[in-house]
Amino acid sequence: MGRRVFRWSAAALLMAVGSLVVLLARDPINKANWDRIADGMTRQEVERLLGKPGVDVPGTPGAISRHGWRTCQWTGREEWIEVQFDAAGVARNAHWHNQAGGPGVLADITRRCGIPWTPPRRPERREYKELSQVAALQPDP
Repeated sequence: MGRRVFRWSAAALLMAVGSLVVLLARDPINKANWDRIADGMTRQEVERLLGKPGVDVPGTPGAISRHGWRTCQWTGREEWIEVQFDAAGVARNAHWHNQAGGPGVLADITRRCGIPWTPPRRPERREYKELSQVAALQPDP
């Protein structure tokens, strides 16, 4: 009887720890959340969606440069998201890139355990979306 209880307890503990690792390892900076960014969202709404405050990025190459607009970036372990907000603080453009430069959570765990392993890099992907056609038609001030 004692061994059976021990095995079931060990299995339950292992499942609980595994579930916790999966939940903590989930990075909100991902393509699925980028797809949820919509025209008219405020910075606070985007920050709530992505789970943390963004960082203002001055002079982003390739971005639309308009007076009063701000570019904000969120960097995750493996991906990054960039959103442009117009002068009223409304999201107008968004850019997603699948490689933020970090090796990822599995590589971090193996490094901490002293296991020499370099994960293969995913093929690079980038996507851009213009959230509002109004933004494309507005003249520069």
